[in-house]
Amino acid sequence: MKSFNAECAITKFVANFIVKHSAKDLLSKWNDQENIKALNAILKINQLVSPKKGKSAYNFFCLEMRPQLKKELGEGKLITAELSKRWKIVKENKDLLDKYTQMTENDCYKKEKTSCESVQSQNTTVVNAKCIKNMTSCEEKEKIKKRFDENVRGRKPENLKAAHDGAEGHWLEDCMGVKHNSSKEPDIFGYEMKKSSSKISFFDLSASEYLFSRRKVAINKANNWETGKNSISKPQFIHYFGTLKEDKKRYSWSGKCFPIHGSYNFCGQIITISDTNDICIYYSHSKDQRKDVDIPDFLKRENVLIAIWTEDKLKNHINKKFNDKGFFICKKTNSVYDKLCFGKPFDFEYFMKNFKNRTIFIDSGMADGNSRNYSTFRSTPKDFWTELIVEEY
Repeated sequence: MKSFNAECAITKFVANFIVKHSAKDLLSKWNDQENIKALNAILKINQLVSPKKGKSAYNFFCLEMRPQLKKELGEGKLITAELSKRWKIVKENKDLLDKYTQMTENDCYKKEKTSCESVQSQNTTVVNAKCIKNMTSCEEKEKIKKRFDENVRGRKPENLKAAHDGAEGHWLEDCMGVKHNSSKEPDIFGYEMKKSSSKISFFDLSASEYLFSRRKVAINKANNWETGKNSISKPQFIHYFGTLKEDKKRYSWSGKCFPIHGSYNFCGQIITISDTNDICIYYSHSKDQRKDVDIPDFLKRENVLIAIWTEDKLKNHINKKFNDKGFFICKKTNSVYDKLCFGKPFDFEYFMKNFKNRTIFIDSGMADGNSRNYSTFRSTPKDFWTELIVEEY
């Protein structure tokens, strides 16, 4: 649905009026009471009854927890008291609070969108001010298009500070006025910016826990380990689960030794999706075909959880990055940037659907000597990005 633009509506109203009437009687016609009423109908954008408010973060928390508490406490006032008690704990945990806040924002957006669509279906020019604010506006797109036209279109990447692919991305960010950062927020005006490539990245997101993490609650629980037992370092992790790259003379957990969803690789590793939508990597010693790796005894077993991206972390990151206005891709022809492609927003559920279908994958670059973990989620334009494009410029 297109957003309401009051300035455009007024301009069109005046233009139609001038075309309809001659200059001679223009002033008297303009001051006519019927004409004034018609103009006021456009200007009174706050007369529409506000849409129903969405559920609060606390409402969503209660909806999620109440069935569990009924089993624990039965019916009665005890449930209400326990909900209040547990809500205080949630408010002190930023990640948990963000989870329910995001639910609230999504719910409000849906209700406002429904309200706007209802208004348009009634062919009215009176549009709610909150609706105008929250619905996708063409103004942000126009700003992005202007920056692209002035700073990028017709240019080849130049004066790159390094030879790797990320250097061109930094050049593009500089041209478009985007700061180099790893923020959870969209890059610019509510949109996430991408550059065209054979594999387009979503983000680089470390796992919630690795086997070498200092704090690994989920891993200890899944593997039935005591806290503080079976600890390893990051270099040991890379040697146990990675392979030696002869050209670089170092071990890395990347390429063929890094698993894909749904099937074991030759290193005995597999990616699975848990019942709670966590992305998990497991190691099974019996499926490890390598003969030259000295694996410690506590890992010589089946289904050892070695890394996990929790649903909360993934959902929070994906929804904030891509479920606002959406994204745009800067495209090239013969190495020259010449096109912008705007894509619609998508949420965590859509992302996970594509991850399960293997159209989204993790491109790991973890290696000896690198402090970063390099866990980049990617997909090809053909498999994911192209089908979401709604406008080319």
